[in-house]
Amino acid sequence: MKSVLFAVAAAALTVGACAPISNTSQTILVRQLFSEQAVSGVQYPVIVRGAESVGVAPEVLAQSLRFPAGTAGNSSFRLVGPNQRPTNRALLDIAPQGNSATATLTFLHGERRIGVGRFTLEREAFSNPAEVGRISSQMILTMLRQAKGEAIQARRPQR
Repeated sequence: MKSVLFAVAAAALTVGACAPISNTSQTILVRQLFSEQAVSGVQYPVIVRGAESVGVAPEVLAQSLRFPAGTAGNSSFRLVGPNQRPTNRALLDIAPQGNSATATLTFLHGERRIGVGRFTLEREAFSNPAEVGRISSQMILTMLRQAKGEAIQARRPQR
């Protein structure tokens, strides 16, 4: 019996060691200006840097980003050039690290950062629009919730 349990445990550890890097996201910064009205809309401009490092065209990556369900109708991203500076825009920076890459999505209002989130995916996952859409949508939703919570706390009277 012990040998069977040992074999099962050894197999599980072997499979676990070969498992892909978990896809993660985190909020780095949100300000009170970060809201659904400020960071959603049809064709929300995004500048993409480093897409080639994960083997994806910047246009494809921009179109793969997603806003969470329930945000302003038909919210989507569109690629803009680095010299274009709409007042509200996003900047996606991709930095490869071994078999994975970290993408930092910064939302800007003018030159002020109003929200920054980061997600990590395996390099191959960046070519999967559904995966990029899922994790970016999840991250933006978390950022919106956090900003809403901070806005509520800011309105509370100080004791």
